[in-house]
Amino acid sequence: YKYRKERKKFKMKKNVFSRTLAVLASTAVLGAASMMTASAAGESLTIGTVTGLPGETVQLPISVAASDQLEGFTVEVTYDTALAADPDAASSGNGASVAVAARGNGALGVVVYGSKALSDGDAVYIPFTIPEDAEAGTEYAVTFSSQDDFFVNGGQSVVDSASYGNGAIVVGEAETEAPEETEAETEAAVEADAATEADAA
Repeated sequence: YKYRKERKKFKMKKNVFSRTLAVLASTAVLGAASMMTASAAGESLTIGTVTGLPGETVQLPISVAASDQLEGFTVEVTYDTALAADPDAASSGNGASVAVAARGNGALGVVVYGSKALSDGDAVYIPFTIPEDAEAGTEYAVTFSSQDDFFVNGGQSVVDSASYGNGAIVVGEAETEAPEETEAETEAAVEADAATEADAA
C-alpha cells in the first residue's frame, strides 16, 4: 500500500512537471532548450556492493549521480532469493521520500522522490539478510530489471539516457580468535620455563 501511494504521488508530481515543460515550450523556446540539457550530464543510478557475514543484515544502497538535481526515480531491482529482503525497513540516504515493495520472485519495486532537488549519493538503503549457511566468498547479485522513471532538473526525463550499474552482496570470512590458554597450560608453561632455567644454572 505504501509503495502504491508513494508511486502515485510521484506520478502526480511528474504530470505537473510535464505540464510545466509544455508551457515553457510554447512561450520560450530558449528556456525550454535549457531545460533539455540535463540528459547530457551523465546521470546514473548504481546499486552498491557490500560485504557481510553469514546471518548478518546489511544495508544495500542505490546511489544517484545527477549533478545534485534529482527529482525522483522508479525502478525495479531483482535479487538472489537466497537473500532475505526487508523492504518495509528501507530508509532514505539523502532526505528523499522512499517506498520499497516486494513484487515476488526476488523482485522489489523502488520509488524515490523529493519535494525539492536531491543531492547526489546514496538515495535509498534496502536491508538484506545473508543466509546463515552462506560460504565465505559467495556473491549474491542484485541488479536493475527495469527503469520506469528518472527525472532531474525540474522534470527532465533521463530514464533512457542514464546509465545503470548493478551490485552485489558478498559474504565475508569471520575472523577466528586464537583459543585462550587454559590454567593448566599456563602452569605447565611456567614449570617448563623453571626447568629450563634450572638446567641452565
